[in-house]
Amino acid sequence: MMRLSRVRMLGLICVAAIVSACGGNTSATGPVARNLDLVTVQFHIVVPSTQASKAKRPLYISTATRSASVTVNGGFSATVFPCTSASCTGSADVPPGPDTFVVSLYDGALGSGSLLSTGTLTQTIASGVVNNVNVTFNGVVASLSVVLNPSSVTSGTPSSVGVAMNALDADGNTIIGPFGVYVDQNGNPLSVTLADSDLSGATHLSLTTLSQPNSGITLSYSGAQISNPTITASAPGLTNASATLNTNGSATPTPSPSGAASSTLLFASNTNNSVTIYPSSNYTTNSPVTITTGINGPGQIVTDSAGDLFVANFAGNTVTEYPAGNYTATPTVVISNGINQPYALALDSSGNLFVANFGPNAGTVTVYPAGNYTAAPTTITAGINGPTALALDSSKDLFVVNSNGGTLGTVTMYPAGNYRTATPTTITLDVNDPIALGLDPHGDLFVANASNVTEYPAGNYTTTPTTITADISSPQSLVLDASGNLFVGNDNTMITEYPAGNYSTTSPTIISNGVSSAYSLAVDLSGNLFAANDNGTITVYAAGNYAASPIVISNPNALYITTYSQAVSNQSAVRR
Repeated sequence: MMRLSRVRMLGLICVAAIVSACGGNTSATGPVARNLDLVTVQFHIVVPSTQASKAKRPLYISTATRSASVTVNGGFSATVFPCTSASCTGSADVPPGPDTFVVSLYDGALGSGSLLSTGTLTQTIASGVVNNVNVTFNGVVASLSVVLNPSSVTSGTPSSVGVAMNALDADGNTIIGPFGVYVDQNGNPLSVTLADSDLSGATHLSLTTLSQPNSGITLSYSGAQISNPTITASAPGLTNASATLNTNGSATPTPSPSGAASSTLLFASNTNNSVTIYPSSNYTTNSPVTITTGINGPGQIVTDSAGDLFVANFAGNTVTEYPAGNYTATPTVVISNGINQPYALALDSSGNLFVANFGPNAGTVTVYPAGNYTAAPTTITAGINGPTALALDSSKDLFVVNSNGGTLGTVTMYPAGNYRTATPTTITLDVNDPIALGLDPHGDLFVANASNVTEYPAGNYTTTPTTITADISSPQSLVLDASGNLFVGNDNTMITEYPAGNYSTTSPTIISNGVSSAYSLAVDLSGNLFAANDNGTITVYAAGNYAASPIVISNPNALYITTYSQAVSNQSAVRR
């Protein structure tokens, strides 16, 4: 059976730094010989923890990685080093100047077992300085799967069916883009072909050849009476996969949540470089509004009080703003000044924009004034180390999750009006691999850690926190509604709800209908709950009746979700 865990195999995740120059008169041998002193390149590849394996985030490699190999200049030097559950660390001696690195990741020890991904990069290495080497990993495809949604349509009724063609690695993880391409076991580009058994013309595939992940494939059906068509995926050297569409079924109407707000659900799909917009009047529409202009590797998205949309383009090193009511137009603002691998976004009540930049090195947080986002930003560096999540309280104090801060990560707090020059408050007590954070209306801080959620009282964040553990299982996300009720997306089939003011002493309400590792959550002004799940759906739960059957929206690659009328900024799960 195919496992549903989705691991980002194609991110920019390998960093190498020149740490010293070798003494003596070492001369190079092999394909490259420059008769120069060699320099040592230190490789550090972060392996995500097991509980994060289902979260689709820009910096992931496979949790199955157990060893890495690095070949330099076609054999000038080669090294294999082991990986722990947290990282792979090794070094290679290379000559200064242009060097070609081939990095391969395996699920067995010392380069054994199955090849999971591989990447090649040529870069000029300078002696005596720090060099950052970003390798794009290409996922090695071991098997295929095809899923149709819906799997049944009504004869006589024209319909559109979503086609999810999934390429899986040797450990059963779905390979997700947009970085890199599909490759075979030898590292050669691999093309996947989709074929439709119906030859009558009543059905039509929007795409028939794929070289990398794509979530925007549809099968259009004219409504004509035909035999059930079968969609088949094939690629050289792999077993075919197929799914059959039932054309004799009857469509089941989708319920509307009671008390649904007139907000708009927004979500980003990283595999096809788009953001799609679903109206609350018809969340399951087959024709959502799709934004592609200016989108390049979208990550987190936020909306301001006017409904303008901001998109962090991780791959494009930009943040783009789209005006309410005309989202498909050319973005009104493209922010690039100070942007470097934007990972998370936040807006304060005045419309000032905060961007967590994961690169370069330790990263930064940049602040852009409302109404003048292209102006030179305020840049925050003190205490910043791999920023992956942001939150602001009602006083505009800024909170940052630092994924690389210390041994277990940190949260830093910066006072309003003095973000850059003030020494931040560093929160480490009971912080353990933080993944998400949020604030209630009173300013209490909530941090989702590897195995619990910790609550820090407003104004005294460095004190011993209240620890929430009841029914918590490797939290992936959290969000608070306007009343301070806490929702936690766990790495299982549960979202747990904790009532305001009684988080740790009362058994939570369990929301399980349609839930599968909810890695991003949002709540609208009416209290309706939205969850992006690892099974390729977004589920919508009606306020006051979360246990009822949700609306189910199909999108196999939604990364982050937010609503038009946000009560609280959505702090989606983010992990390095």
